[in-house]
Amino acid sequence: MMNEGRSNNDVLIGFLFGAAVGAAVAILYAPAAGDETRRRMAETAKRFGSATKDKFGELRETVTNRMSDVRSAAEAGRDEFRRRSQGSTIPSETTPTT
Repeated sequence: MMNEGRSNNDVLIGFLFGAAVGAAVAILYAPAAGDETRRRMAETAKRFGSATKDKFGELRETVTNRMSDVRSAAEAGRDEFRRRSQGSTIPSETTPTT
């Protein structure tokens, strides 16, 4: 499941990068005055920058949430280990009794 999210992110980032490169090439080859070409390139760069910023914000949020989940799981495991290592008299479910 985690790989699926990563794959989706990779595809989206690749698509955005390809779109930006394609737009820049199209603008450079389109017949227009120098000022108009620079304006178009600036607008394209601004849109690409905004989309990239949004995507990295989403990625940062996802990583933060995953780290929180890992910390919670580690704390739960540590607490359970401490509870069991303090000499609990309850037999473990996996230990057979004879």
